[in-house]
Amino acid sequence: NNRSIENSMKGAIRKMSFLMTQYRSVLDHIGKDYITEEDIEEKVFELVRKQTGIDPKQITLNRKFVDLNLDSVAVVELVFSLEETFDISIPFEGLDESEIKKHFYNVSSLADHIEDLLQKNA
Repeated sequence: NNRSIENSMKGAIRKMSFLMTQYRSVLDHIGKDYITEEDIEEKVFELVRKQTGIDPKQITLNRKFVDLNLDSVAVVELVFSLEETFDISIPFEGLDESEIKKHFYNVSSLADHIEDLLQKNA
């Protein structure tokens, strides 16, 4: 009788272990695929704040990077940080300075671009 209970307990523990592994896998999947636009914007805001040292209240979605004294080199550094943060590749190699400013000109444009890339990679 004790052996039966012991075998039942071992089976229950194995099943719980399996279910916990599956649960973690689901959580990992959800965590990667369901990044909201607000999450992306907040990360861009955070990195712009770090890079510029500007009061966060002065940084808005539509404030141009050039108005925050971010030149094209600073924008490229920002893009590298975002690639690392979101584990994506933002194609901008071969773009000249005017094209970089055209595609990545404010928090909103950069966040939209990242969101599009994340959706394509999902």
